[in-house]
Amino acid sequence: MSALKNAKMNYMIVGSFVVACIVGLIVAIALLTGRTGSVDTYYVVYDRVQGLKYGTQVVYEGYPVGQIEEIIPVKKDGRMRFKIEMSIAEGWDIPDDSFAAVSSAGLLSALTINIRAGESSATLKPGDSIQGIENADMFAAMSSLAEQISSLMETDVKPLLLNLNTAVNSAAILLAEDGSDMAKQLKGILNEISTYTPEVGAGLIGFTKNLDSSSTELSKILSPDNRKKINSAIADLSSLSSSLKKADHMMGNMDNLVTDSKPEMEKAIADLRFVMETLSRHIDTISQNLEGTSRNMYEFSRHIRQNPGLLLGGTPPTDKAK
Repeated sequence: MSALKNAKMNYMIVGSFVVACIVGLIVAIALLTGRTGSVDTYYVVYDRVQGLKYGTQVVYEGYPVGQIEEIIPVKKDGRMRFKIEMSIAEGWDIPDDSFAAVSSAGLLSALTINIRAGESSATLKPGDSIQGIENADMFAAMSSLAEQISSLMETDVKPLLLNLNTAVNSAAILLAEDGSDMAKQLKGILNEISTYTPEVGAGLIGFTKNLDSSSTELSKILSPDNRKKINSAIADLSSLSSSLKKADHMMGNMDNLVTDSKPEMEKAIADLRFVMETLSRHIDTISQNLEGTSRNMYEFSRHIRQNPGLLLGGTPPTDKAK
């Protein structure tokens, strides 16, 4: 009887241990999947679901709140989209302007759906859809970049290398055929340049000195006193401009006067012409009289210089013999 009791006790202990292990395994699985209590169902729609599957973790600002339960293909507007059913802990408040982004914590980390909280005070109800943001497929982007680089190599770089190779071969042939002559010509050019270099240097030095002198003179010209004089001259020019405007106005008035007095002016010109004609007819006689008068004045001034007393008293001139 004692042995039977011991056997039953051992079976009970082993059975209790197995039951405890099963319960612990169930609890551990529930903790790992996030299904430790009642949940609410929410949905999000994506165009692509690479890396997403049943059990993918759902986090709220990085905190685990649930998992993916099912991925449902939906045809909309002639294309296939994927509606993802998520189970999230019951009573979790999610603002209605939140969005769910597919992301991963690291390069080799598993994908998660990260719910980023919005700023709205209103919350989503169980069964509502959350706005989805798809992740950028880095490997697809790298593959596209590799394809573009390959196309670039084939269409642009390879022909460029071929043209460059052709140009190098042509240059090598040219140097092989005419290289020595070109080297001689280049040597002659360099010798001529070295010959004229001292003269060019001296010219540059002289030019620099002249430039320094010119800058010094310019500084003197632009001294404060000269600037004041220039400003004064500009002011005088401004006043001269006003004077020119007045003169222009005066000329306009004179032009109007001449236009209004045209008959009188024509008569005066006619009289002047008559006087000039008269003078031209008698100019010879007038010139002879002026010449005689000038000789008499010269003789008179000569006598006065020789004997100034003649102005006070003198002898009457003697009559010439008849």
